[in-house]
Amino acid sequence: MSRTLRRSITCAEEALASNAQALDLARAVGSARLEVGALSGFGDAYFMSAAMKTAVSYYTQAVERARSDGLVRDVAANLHNLSVARSYSGDVVQGRKDGIEAVEVSRSYFALVPECVALTCLGVAHTLLDEIEDALEVFANSAEVGARVGAKRLEAQALEHLARTQVYAGLAEEAEKTGRKAVGVALEHGPNFVGPKAISALALAISDADEQDRLLEQGEALVAKGCVGHNYLHFYPDACAIMIDRGEWERALAYADALERVTQKERLPLVDLTLREIRCLAEAGQHGNAPTEGEGADTLRTDFARTGVRRSLSGRTDFII
Repeated sequence: MSRTLRRSITCAEEALASNAQALDLARAVGSARLEVGALSGFGDAYFMSAAMKTAVSYYTQAVERARSDGLVRDVAANLHNLSVARSYSGDVVQGRKDGIEAVEVSRSYFALVPECVALTCLGVAHTLLDEIEDALEVFANSAEVGARVGAKRLEAQALEHLARTQVYAGLAEEAEKTGRKAVGVALEHGPNFVGPKAISALALAISDADEQDRLLEQGEALVAKGCVGHNYLHFYPDACAIMIDRGEWERALAYADALERVTQKERLPLVDLTLREIRCLAEAGQHGNAPTEGEGADTLRTDFARTGVRRSLSGRTDFII
């Protein structure tokens, strides 16, 4: 284990301990707002490490506590996080419902920053449900709001999602332009927030293999320095998709293994489906077989259908019924 990783783990453990004390104190003095803040803090901490199911639990408690005391701003602030954590956990339909409500609540009191985040979180659900036109619209709206209020990190996040979704929509020229803008903003205004996944979205949008490799190497270096956990859920699947398209099966499998390692603290159904998808495609490619035939492929189709997911984290739809 590297010194940087050990230090990050120690800091995370200390933060969780402090947050537990804050939650106890908030409940002792009967402060709903402080209790919501502590619950939200737990959600953020687990979100940071991509432990999305645990994050969902804390964000749900925060939303329910805020609702009970009429804390509308706190409802909005936690509802968009709940939306995207649910989507990453595989409960995408509910994630979309939460995202729609988060946008509506934010707009009810003209809160542009929460609206910006809520739009992006809603877009994640739309993308996983393969509602691409809806996703393109909300990501573009989110980027515009972020730019208008000067929330550069949030603008970068909306832009990298927009670029990736433009790739899915077949808008190659637009995707590259958006992706380059996303990377520029992300690297200037907090690269650990969305830097790695902005870089992988750009790599996905271009066709030059050498530039793709340089970008993925740059993204891996940022991941190694430490980043927000949502980067794992896009950087590695993007890299897998690139290698599958290039027929570089071993590299696709290596990126899949890396995704499995960084998410092993808490297994997510959506990640498991994506890993199985990538491995099925890569192993079929290695042996020259049809990837969507056979018992394993049939099981994968059934499991995708069971979750309601219509497009995997890698952006592919090979096993969607």
